[in-house]
Parts: sequence; C-alpha cells; structure tokens
Amino acid sequence: MRKWIFIIILAVLVVAPVALIGTLLYTPAGLSMVSSQLHRLERLGVRIEGLSGTLAGTIHVDRFELDHPNVHVVVHDITSTLQVRELILQTIRVSSLTARDALVEIRDAPPSPPSTKPMRFLPSFLRIDARGLDLAGVRYVNIDGTVVDATRVRGRVRISPRNLRGRDLIVEAPQFGLTGNVRLRAGRPLGLEGRIDGQVRMERGTEVAGSAQVSGTIDQLAIQATVLRPNVLNAEATLTRPENRWRIQGNVASPAVSLEPWMDEPPLSFRNIALNVDARPEGIRAAGNIGVPELSGRDLTIDVQGTYAQRVLDIASADVGVNETSARLHAAGTITFDGDKPTIEAKGNWTDLQWPLDKAPVVSSKQGEMTLAGELPYDYTVNARVSLPPDLMKTETPVEGDVRARGVIASDNIAIAEYTLNALAGSMTGSASLQFPEPRAWKLAVAATDVDPTQIHKDFGGRLSFKLDAQGQGFDKQARFDATLANLTGTLRGQPVRGAGRVQRTRNSWSAHNVQLHMGDARLAANGTLGDRVDARVTLNAGSLQTFLPDARGSVNLTATATGSVKAPHVIAHIRGEGLGYNEWRVASITADGDVDLGGQNPSNITVVAQSIGTTEKLIDTLRITGEGVAANHRVNIDVTGVADPTYPDPHVNMRIDGRYANQSWSGTMLATDIADGRKTGEPLIMKEPANFLVAKDRLSLEQFCIALGHGQFCAGGRWQRNGPWEGEVSGYEIPIAALLPPAGAEAEYSGRIEGRVKASGAPNQAWQAEAGARIIDAAIIYKPQGAEPETLNLGNGGLSGTATNAEVKFSLGVQAFEDTFLYANARIQRNGSNDLMNLPLAGDVRARAADANILPIFFTEIDNAAGLLTANVDVTGSLARPEITGRIELANGAFDSYRVNLALRKLNLIANLSNNRLDFKGSGNAGEGVLNVGGDFLWDRGELHGNLTLNGENLLVADLPEYRVVASPDLKFRIDANEIHVAGDVTVPEARIQPVNLTGAVQVSDDARYVGETPAEEAGRLQVLSEVRITMGKDVRVDAFGLQGRIVGGVGTTVRTGETAVGRGELSVADGRYEAYGQKLDISRGRLLFDASPLDDPGLDIEAQRKIEAIKVGMNVRGTLRDPRLTFFSEPSMPQTSIMSYLLVGKGIDSMQSGDAATISSAKDTLALQGGGLIASQIGRRLGLEEVGVESTTNSAGQTNSALVLGKFLSPRLFISYGISLTESINTFKLRYTVSDKWILKMEAGENQSADAEYTIER
Repeated sequence: MRKWIFIIILAVLVVAPVALIGTLLYTPAGLSMVSSQLHRLERLGVRIEGLSGTLAGTIHVDRFELDHPNVHVVVHDITSTLQVRELILQTIRVSSLTARDALVEIRDAPPSPPSTKPMRFLPSFLRIDARGLDLAGVRYVNIDGTVVDATRVRGRVRISPRNLRGRDLIVEAPQFGLTGNVRLRAGRPLGLEGRIDGQVRMERGTEVAGSAQVSGTIDQLAIQATVLRPNVLNAEATLTRPENRWRIQGNVASPAVSLEPWMDEPPLSFRNIALNVDARPEGIRAAGNIGVPELSGRDLTIDVQGTYAQRVLDIASADVGVNETSARLHAAGTITFDGDKPTIEAKGNWTDLQWPLDKAPVVSSKQGEMTLAGELPYDYTVNARVSLPPDLMKTETPVEGDVRARGVIASDNIAIAEYTLNALAGSMTGSASLQFPEPRAWKLAVAATDVDPTQIHKDFGGRLSFKLDAQGQGFDKQARFDATLANLTGTLRGQPVRGAGRVQRTRNSWSAHNVQLHMGDARLAANGTLGDRVDARVTLNAGSLQTFLPDARGSVNLTATATGSVKAPHVIAHIRGEGLGYNEWRVASITADGDVDLGGQNPSNITVVAQSIGTTEKLIDTLRITGEGVAANHRVNIDVTGVADPTYPDPHVNMRIDGRYANQSWSGTMLATDIADGRKTGEPLIMKEPANFLVAKDRLSLEQFCIALGHGQFCAGGRWQRNGPWEGEVSGYEIPIAALLPPAGAEAEYSGRIEGRVKASGAPNQAWQAEAGARIIDAAIIYKPQGAEPETLNLGNGGLSGTATNAEVKFSLGVQAFEDTFLYANARIQRNGSNDLMNLPLAGDVRARAADANILPIFFTEIDNAAGLLTANVDVTGSLARPEITGRIELANGAFDSYRVNLALRKLNLIANLSNNRLDFKGSGNAGEGVLNVGGDFLWDRGELHGNLTLNGENLLVADLPEYRVVASPDLKFRIDANEIHVAGDVTVPEARIQPVNLTGAVQVSDDARYVGETPAEEAGRLQVLSEVRITMGKDVRVDAFGLQGRIVGGVGTTVRTGETAVGRGELSVADGRYEAYGQKLDISRGRLLFDASPLDDPGLDIEAQRKIEAIKVGMNVRGTLRDPRLTFFSEPSMPQTSIMSYLLVGKGIDSMQSGDAATISSAKDTLALQGGGLIASQIGRRLGLEEVGVESTTNSAGQTNSALVLGKFLSPRLFISYGISLTESINTFKLRYTVSDKWILKMEAGENQSADAEYTIER
C-alpha cells in the first residue's frame, strides 16, 4: 500500500509540472496567465495590448509600445512563431516575426546619471534569435524632427547578453533602399559596427548610390562613406558625443561633381573638392578647397556655416576666396527646397573681385554688395564700385565708376531692369538683358549724360551726352547686332560735337543709315550697305585732321561712292589733302581722283599726285600715278622722284603697266621700268623685257622680271598659292656691289661686282627648302678723306653659298684679299623639318685676319689712320634667337691717329675672350709718354648688355694742338646695365696749356632756342648716363684766353645725368694770374669759380683784379654768376667812379688827362651804350617779327661816326630790305639786297648817299 502511495505521489510530482508547463505553452490559458502579469511592465514604460495565441505556437500582439525618455517605439499587429525546443538551450528562437505600422522616435531627453552596472542586452543565461523579421510600414523620427518612412524592413536579429546583431537587413522605401549588417556591443558606451549599401531616388529621378561603414562606439564612431553615382564622392568622419551632444567631424573629397543630374543645363560644375566638415546639432560647417571651372581655372577656398532642417538650408555665413588672389566674397541667407525650384533669400558682399577670375580682367570691382531673392527666376540687386582695365579701354589708367543695378536672373538668361553707372565724370543709365543659350541674344540701352572721354583717351577731353539702343545675337566675329545712336551732343577737344546714326550687321552684311558726326568744322557722313553687293557713300570734310586724330595733321576733303557687286564694285572717289601727317610721316599735298568700274561696264580713270612724302626727312619728292581704260584692258603709269644727298642726282622710278581685272584678280604686264638710284657711280636700271604678274586674294605670281644694270642684270620671279605650294627665284650677274649696299658716305665708295642665284620653295605644313650661291669679284672700299689722297682697301674675291633641306640649313662665306687678310664664316642649323629657324640648334664659326687695321676709319670716323694686326676666331652655338659666342679677338701692335685733336695712340694691344655670351678683355697702349690700360667684362643677356669697364692711365697726352695741349691721368670705372651707364672715378690734369684763338664776336645759342623732344623709339633706345667724376687740376695747368693769363688750381666734382643739366661741386682758383680789361693788364689778387651744385657752365664768381699806380690802387670786383656777372669798382684812397675808370684805362686821373685820353674814355662809354641799345633793339625785333633790329655804327668819308637804329626784314628768301634812322642826325637810309645766286649779289642804297653795287664772290 505504501508502495502505491509513493508511486502516486511521485507521479503527481512529475505530471503536475509537466501539465502546468504544457498548459502554459500549448493552451491559450497559459498565455492568459502571462498576459495578466503584463501590467507590471507599465512602470518601465512598456505596454502590450491584445496578446493572444499560445507560447509554443503563434503569438499575436495587437499593439506594443515602449515609452522611454530617450526613445519611443510603437508597433502594431505583431505575429511571431516561437520554437520551444530551443528553450532547453537557453535560447528564444523565433522562426518568423511580422508586424506593421512601426514607429521609432528618438527623443531629446535630459542626460541621466551614468549607470554603474554593466550593460547587458539580456540576462547572461538567455539568447534571442529572430530569423524571419519582416516589418511593414516603419517610420523613423530623428531627434531634429527629420522623418524617414520605409515600406518594409526585413532581416535576421540575434541578441545575446553582450551583442545585438542584425544580418541580411533589407530596408525598402519609396525614395530609397538599403541592405547591410549591423552589430551592437553592450558596454558603456555602446559599441557599433556595420556596413550599409543603398540607393536613394531623388525627385528628378536621379539615383544616388553608395555605401557606408561604421566602427567604434556611440561616443566615438568612425564613419567611412562612398557615393558611387551619379558622381564619385568619398567621406571620412568621426561621430563623437561630447557632453551627451553629438558631433561629426571629417572630410569630403571628390575629383569632379556635375550638377546635370540635378538641373537642366547647369551653369556650374565642381572639381577638386576637398572639404573639412564639422556637424553639430546647432549647425554644420564646411571649409576647404573646391574648383568651379566655369568661374576660374584657379580653385576656390570656402568656409560655409549653417544648418539644414525641414528642407531648409540656412547659411549663417559663407566666405569664398579665389586661390592666389585677394578676391573675397561673403554671403548669408537661406535656401528652401520645397519644390522643383528652391527659394533663395540671400545677400552678400565682396572685395577685390574681377572677371574673369584668373585672367586679365575685363571688369574688376574693389568692393560691392548684392542680394538674391525668390524662386527661379530670382530677383537681384547690385551695388558696386567697378573698374575697367587700361588694356581693354586703351587708357593709361583704369576707368572706374559706381554701378547700381536691379533685375532678374534665370537659368537661361539675366535681365537688368535698371542700372545706373557713375563713371567718366558723368552718368549712364539704362537696361540690358542676355540669353545664356546660343545664339546668346542680348539687348542694351544706354542714356549717357556729361561723360568725359579724357580717361579713355587723354587727347579727347570734353563732355558728351547720347542715347544708345542696341540688340544682337552672339559676341564672336559673326555676331549680329543693330545699334542706334541718337542725340549725341557736347564738346570734344574744345570743339562742339553732334551726331547720330544707325549701324546694323547680319551674318553676311553691314549697313549704315544716316551716320553723321559733326566736330568743329569737320563733318563725316556715311550711308549704305555692304554684303554680297555694295551701295555706299562716304564724305569727309576736315579743315584739320587733328580734330579727329591727335597724331594727324593737315586738311582733307573726301567724297567716295561704291555700288555694284562687292567682288567688282564701281568706285568713284575724290580726295584733296594738304599738309598731311601722321606720327612721323608727312605728305605736303595729295590729290586723288578716280572713277573705277571693276565690273568692266564703264571706262575707268584714276589720277593720284602726292608731293614731299617722308618722315623727319623727305624721302619722295613727287609721286604720280595715272591710269585709264576698262577693267579688262587698262594702263597704269607710276612715276616717283626721290630725294638724294645734294652731291647725288635725285633717284627716279618710272613704270608702265598694262593690266586686266576679272574674277577678283588683277593680272597684267609690266611694259617698262626705268630706275635711277641717284648714286654718283650708279647707272640707270632698265627693264630688259616685259614681265607678267598676277595679284589675287588666294594667289600671286611674277614671271621673269629682269632689270639691266650697266653690264649686269638682275632677275626675279615666283608664285604663291593659298594653302598650296610656292616658289621664288632671284638671280643676277655682273651687279655692282655699290648698287646693293647702302651709301658709304661722302668719304667712301664701294667697288667690285657680285653675281649669284637664290631659289626657294615650300608648301603648307612642310619645311621650306632653298639653295643659294654667289660670287664676289674684286671687292674694295675706296676711302677718300678730305684734303688727302684716296686710299683703296682691297677686300679681294670671295663667295657665299647656302642650302636649306628638310634636315638642315647650311651657310658659308669666304672673302680673301691677300694671303694674310681673309674672312671665313660657316653656319649649320639642325632643322628636322621645322620652320622655326630662330629657335633651332645652331653651330657655326668665324675666322678672320686683317694684316692692316686701316679698315677701321671707315666705320669710326673719329679715327683718321689705323694700323696693326687684327685676328678673330669665334665659334657660335645655341640658336639664332639666343646665340652663344665663344672665341678670341686680338689686336697686336696697333696704332690709331686722330688728326682733329692730334691724338696718337701707339703700341696698342688688346685681347678679348668670348665665352657663353660673356666678353672679357684687357688692353694697353701709349699716348705720348703715358701708358693707358683698359679692362672689363660684359655679358649679353636677352639682347641687353651688362658689365663693367675700367680705364686708367698716367700722363696721357690726349690733345696736342696749337690752341690747347692736355695731359691727363684718368682713373675711371664704368658700370653698364642695359641702357644705363654709371661712371665714377677721378681725372687728374697734371699739365695743360689752353690758348684758343680769338673768339670775339662768337654767338651763343639764342635764349629762344627750343629743342624738339625725342620720339618714343628714341627714348627707348637712348642711353641713360649717370656720372660722378671728380676733376682735379695739377700744378701746371695754364690758361691764356679771354684776357686771362694764369695758372688754374683746385678741383670740381661733376654730376651728369641724361636729360638734366650737368652740375658741379667744388672750386677752381686762378694763381699767378693777370686779366686784361679796357686795354690794360690787371693783377688778379683773388680769382675763384665756385660750384655749389650749380651748372658747370654757370659757376659763381668771386674775382678781384687791381692795378697799382704809385700810391693809388684801383681795381674791380666781379660777383654773381658767369651768365649774370655783377661788376663794381674800388680804389684806395676812395675816389669817384669816373676817376677809377680813368686810372684803369689810361693810368692817369681825370684832371691830368689830355684830349686823346678823354676820347678813349668817351669811346668806351659810347661802345657800352651802343651794345646795350643793340641788345634791347634785338629783343624788340623778335617780338615784332623782324629779322633784323639793332643799332649800327658807320663812319663817313669825313671820319665822322654815325649811329642809327636799323629795321630789316626778308620779303622772300632772296630779297632783303632795311630802313635806318640816324640817332645823331636827321638822315634816314633805305637799303635793298637781292641774292641772285651763291656768287652774285645786287645792292642798292638811298640816303645821305645813293649807290648801286653788284658783288661777285670768288672762293679760294
């Protein structure tokens, strides 16, 4: 019995738990027992509603909610299937879990104290494995309010106490799709790892695809993201949570980003993106480098701060700079992405902005500001200071102004509704528009008031007002436009201006309608069209061309019409010009009348006559061109008379041409050509036979054109075709060398003959080829110095040859006069098919030897005679553009003579070494008993000379003439830097004798003389000299000139600058001196020339000269300057001025003088009076336009002196008259002088006496 009781009890103990577990797991009653306890979870924020099913089967939850301070989760219709057998392994495995309408909302909860307990997802004994997760309708709400909706989320989730893994996760949504794996690690802070791949579909249908990887913790999470399309973009960042607030720091990089996926025809694209990004809850900042190729070749530096939320990008600050420039832009505003067209509200300002950003600016702005508002098209305003560069405006300084504008900018156009530009001392208002797409249509309206063009061109000052309306398409050479100028009024260059007109241009024609410009007495008018046909008329009447063009001179009247086909128009023109000139060119007069019908339907004629054509010197005396006939058969005569040296006959050219014009080409035959070159030994050049030619836009040709010159002949011919082959040939024989070289001057002539041939040919995209050869026969230079027998320098015979092939260009020259006098030169250019000869490799050499250096006087006129052995050995490498010269030039035992100053240099030895365009030289020689030494080094760099030169010597005899003999000891240093020469050093004159001829009556340069300024070319090539040299007088420098006899001592430091007056600092004194004044010799007790930064020709004077007669001493003091001296007299004892002059002149007092002595003093006083009167009279005459006004003194037959005021004037270059009014008697005299020739002069006189004379002059 006990046994069965034990069995029953044991069975109950076993069966009861099993039954209980079975009830809990397999019956709804068990799940109801669990459901009855769920209210206990509500205190934890968990609420479960509608729980049904069985634990061991399918469980259904109508609603699940987790309400936590940090997160809020709501899920509906949760259905799951639990695998109970896994519970034995402490694992809750759900084979499937489905739900709908899930909400996950992240809250911004206040931070809670950190827990000290270890973080776990589940108890240590439990695992959860949900393999079939499938959620329909999931919404995620971020802490900043951003909402993300997904239609479906699938995957597998496994949870352990330390890890939560999501594998094979798939998120499907209308705008995006994601796949990936995620792992959370329990810890403080929470660990996170994962990789997500996804695609986002934008509103325009653009799909953005990429991937992202994360690793770390939620307090410090490393993020790597890559966007694969539509553009590649890489990002690396770190998520941190300082003070429980998130922060993302990292960088974004991309080689290029296009905006085409986001908008149609985007105006911009990006490249070289390298940005540092810093994102926080309160905003985002991006700074770094980004390129915008449409704006600049240089990248931009940006620094942008703002926020993005609820589809609104709020830019608090945006700073943009252009790399390597000072341009800066600052902007702020908002961009709302609430549709296809974002709404912008922004404003900005800038400094040092220009366009283009990285090239020569077309317009620049020192500062400005703008606003942008609304949806596309956007409204904008601009307020800026703008500047147009000098290169664009052709001005010396930028053209600046203030501009205000407002308008609308769209994706395909910009419109300026209204603008105001204050510039050029006036104002301009108007409107404008521009279409971005081709054909880029534009409009412009301008109303200008009181604009001063001075800044645009300094010579066109004034005030102009006008209205301009223009419109067109494009900006290239084929652009169309229609511009109307109206109400042009004002003044320009002091002349009233008015004008109007309309100019149009289509793709293939121009037209002008009522174009008129009146400026002073000048008038320009134009009407007509120019296209396939022409119908135009132009008139110009200008009393002074300088009214229009500052550099022009003269008057012109022009009337011209053109009608018919543009390829063969009928032109009628009449031109009259007087005193014409432009820059350096001058034409005394020109007359042109023409009626030319190139269509050939009417007879044509043309006459052009021009006189005195040239620059600063007249080159052509007369040019006359006449022609008559029809287009298909006409004759042209050209007659030119040149200008030659007075010793040469005038050169003259006469040419007759029979021509034909058809199909836009002019062909013809040169029937006769006579050329007289005007040389002493030259012979007329006569064309041997007719030569045919053709001139057209696409081809040229000249058949054999031969000119006979003496016993020789010169021929030329060739042909050229556009985009085709060309060839040319020049040949000749027995041609005098003098006919090919420029005149040798008055003292030299060329002798000898030359014959040879040159032929060249080529074609497009090919290296031209040539061959040349010439022979020089009996070449010589005949030197004919004045007053000496002619000397002949024989250069001998020689030749030159050259070839140009595809591989190389070779040249050689050889001339040999004697066995020891020769010149040989060779050159070779490695070509390799290139035509850029200036920059191709060059190799050459020059070998020369002259046993007699007497060739130098021909090139250096200061040298009258030269001797010595001159040798040169030079190698040339590099290129023609930048040659490198290496070699040696030597002059041995040389001698130079200059007869002008009787300078004789002997034993001259000079050695110059050239290496890499550097010249080092050293030389010495004798001048009298002294020795001269020179040395230096020079470098040629890019066509400029740089270097140093030293010159020193002792007791050099630099001049030895009867008038003066000078011995000098220089010690000078020269520094040459391109066009600048700096001179420094000392010059000592130990010995000198100066005794010039009597210069009484010499005339100084008039005070009215004016020097014409240099031309820009002369200024550019002029040497700028800066000299600081001290000149010291030795113990034996004596002067006997201008009444002064004595020895000069002292020294002066001189300063000379090009273009400035030479000045001196120092003092020169007279020792042992005597001065002759008024016929008496006075002792110089004190004589000083004072230089205190004063001109060298106008020093200060401090001179005292005296004469002692028994116990009386008289003298004079001279003060002031050399140009403005002040003279005073003194005596001991004191006496009147007349007595002092008496003692100075005759050595006696006024009381003891005889009649002859008194006459001497009176004569001296009269002479001073007459000289003063003559000076005053000449000043008056210059102002009255009289060539001669002065006081003239004559002596009659009785020996009486008569002074008269004489007035005279040239009535013509040969006829002179004068009228004299006596100052002492009532006698007036009329004189007439007529110059018949250089030898015959006729004279007539009527006054106190009447006479007529004929003078003949004989020069001996």
